[in-house]
Amino acid sequence: MKDHIISAVSQIDTRKDIFWGAVALIGMCACMYMYLVTVTVRNIVTNRQLSAQISNVGEQLSAKEFSLISMKNGVTMDYAQTLGFAEAKEKVFITPTSVSVVSTNTQGNTI
Repeated sequence: MKDHIISAVSQIDTRKDIFWGAVALIGMCACMYMYLVTVTVRNIVTNRQLSAQISNVGEQLSAKEFSLISMKNGVTMDYAQTLGFAEAKEKVFITPTSVSVVSTNTQGNTI
């Protein structure tokens, strides 16, 4: 009988340990779930903010490109001549042999 009582008490202790272990495991899983949901929400918010910034930068870039194109179209031969530019009378093109001459300075060092 004494052995039966001791085994019953040890079973109760084992069941308590299993119960509290399961409670601790469930608590840890709940905390991890809350943490992961919080991280996911933060990442979604950050993603939307970055998307908005990318959109704004794209709009600014498009505006600058349009401004550049309109400035390029505004430069005409007449406007360039009023600024003092003149069309070259003799056009010189670089050949592969002249590149080697141009790439060295007077002391013989290459640029």
